[in-house]
Amino acid sequence: GMTPKSAHLGPVSPIAAVIDGYGITDAVELLNGPHRQFWADDWIPAGPERVEVAMRVSPLTYVRHDLPPIFLAQGADDHTVPVEQSVRLHDALEMDGVPTELVIVPGAKHGFNREQWDDLDVKIFAFLKEHGIAGPLNP
Repeated sequence: GMTPKSAHLGPVSPIAAVIDGYGITDAVELLNGPHRQFWADDWIPAGPERVEVAMRVSPLTYVRHDLPPIFLAQGADDHTVPVEQSVRLHDALEMDGVPTELVIVPGAKHGFNREQWDDLDVKIFAFLKEHGIAGPLNP
């Protein structure tokens, strides 16, 4: 949802909003940084362009003022994608004036249970409505 055509990562369609549930925002950090994840070695194989590929698939690379509204949900106890990644993306989006909201779900790991999603659904639809994207909820 944030990738511009210039990234050459596939077709780009108009996006009304982005809803991100515990997504990777900085693949470079998962390869080399303080939150290194060994599974990232399989996701982005070794090679001379590895860091460049990681940057190209990282949403933090594409933060700019003309993005659609972005809602981020992250588990407070996620050790697969550290909560700091969502915090950094949220802060960068705010600095560029992008409408954004970050919800950190207490006790959640990488993934949410049905009850946590039910709570998030209410917040997501309120966020979309606030930005003129969704109409009233129909129970």
